[in-house]
Amino acid sequence: MQLRLQLPKRQFLVTEELTLQVTLVNEGPTAVELPDPFHSNNWQPVYHLTGPTQAEQATFTFRSAVSPDKRLVPEGAAPVLTRLEAGGRLESEVPLHDWARLSKPGTYQLTASLDWQGLSARSEPIDFTLAPLSVGMAALGLEETASSTGQVWVHWIHREGDTGHLYETMFVESRPDLGEVEPHSVSDVGAVGPPTVQPLSAWTNTDRMELLGVWRAWSDGATVFALPSQTPARQQLRLDAPPALIVRPALMPPTGELDMFVIPPGKNEVTLARFRPSEDAAPSGSRVGHVSLPAPIQSARAALGSPEKGNVRYVVLTTQEEGQGLSLHTLHTERGGTLGATVTTVPIPGAWALTNSEPGLWIDKKGALSAAVLVSTDPAGRDVALAEVHIGHDGKAERPALLTPIGRLPAAARAAVVRFSVSQRRPGRQEWVILLENGEFLSSGAPDQPQRPRHPPVLPLEVAPLSQATYLLTLSASDGPQLELLR
Repeated sequence: MQLRLQLPKRQFLVTEELTLQVTLVNEGPTAVELPDPFHSNNWQPVYHLTGPTQAEQATFTFRSAVSPDKRLVPEGAAPVLTRLEAGGRLESEVPLHDWARLSKPGTYQLTASLDWQGLSARSEPIDFTLAPLSVGMAALGLEETASSTGQVWVHWIHREGDTGHLYETMFVESRPDLGEVEPHSVSDVGAVGPPTVQPLSAWTNTDRMELLGVWRAWSDGATVFALPSQTPARQQLRLDAPPALIVRPALMPPTGELDMFVIPPGKNEVTLARFRPSEDAAPSGSRVGHVSLPAPIQSARAALGSPEKGNVRYVVLTTQEEGQGLSLHTLHTERGGTLGATVTTVPIPGAWALTNSEPGLWIDKKGALSAAVLVSTDPAGRDVALAEVHIGHDGKAERPALLTPIGRLPAAARAAVVRFSVSQRRPGRQEWVILLENGEFLSSGAPDQPQRPRHPPVLPLEVAPLSQATYLLTLSASDGPQLELLR
């Protein structure tokens, strides 16, 4: 009997998934019966792990790893047997990261052994290394209108020398009533360029698990890259110059494209860029329209309409001429997916742009639009208000902009963001966060109680309002992206 262990690579991050391939081959002349190595009731094979310190050393089985019964030889338990023909093999993958304590950087060694009624097998040892994190930028993705699963995707860059690796972490909200959310999986998408690249998480308006394929995207200077899961060929779109802003989020409708709005430097205009699934050897993205605006763009946010309404892509932008008030503009794609030239403009009298303040945008199932942005009501930027705009499905503003005072900030604003809930349970619930220069933040849940996050917030700010709780995306130096509960 031959027992083999194999990992897909030899170096992992401390938070990364380690999927172990286990193979049993019957090299004898006759069939044998043995415990199924991939059944959770069984205690064969036995795995032996050593690590950088004694705390990481462990001996475990499938049964002891996943059940309350931690005995290596559980007397009285009945194994689940399987028949392995002569020359046959059993092979599958097991989640080593779930079975063993793997949290300290360093070198590890793993072996496995099988002993059952005269059968005996020993694997060759395999060595692997856990590297410490060096996290760069991060971005957050959600299901725009169908987030009933409590799943949040975070894409982030790990700096490894002069190379940036794109990683994807999926968080799962296990207890919405208590605001409990935990990382469920961490996977390495691959090397994507220098460590200064910017990840671009894509949002979708349907259940991500039902999509035929998903996109991962990032930008590096004047080039935007997109990698579809269906093919190994990455696509790219070269812009004329590094953009002033790639509007968040990228949009991933169920029709298969990846869209993003881009604002070029020094121009009062917005361009729609698109990537399509392709079997070409060297596919590339394209620009599918642009629209000019009357004043310099201060901030922007994108969103998807419902599939029933044709997956319309929307973007809301704020502009401000020097010495004049703020205005909010919306535009969207027309039938066929091209960017329409119709712009709806709503002035916000008595408002100035707040530092790094990103608007929120929500589209209901009928195509009506709600937008909100945190603004300053004094030129110094210390008196803050929430500006809200509602535009009907006919494209007309339902009423003038509503300005609701929040109060005077205890310190200067560093960044601000408004988000709408994407949960089916409470669609359109509005949440906001203002990060202050002193490291504290104010939120819509506690507007007069400054809070301090456990870890530095990601900039630009990323906030995820789920079914009941709202989370702020932060970066831990040792554990990577974190979702911190807001009061």
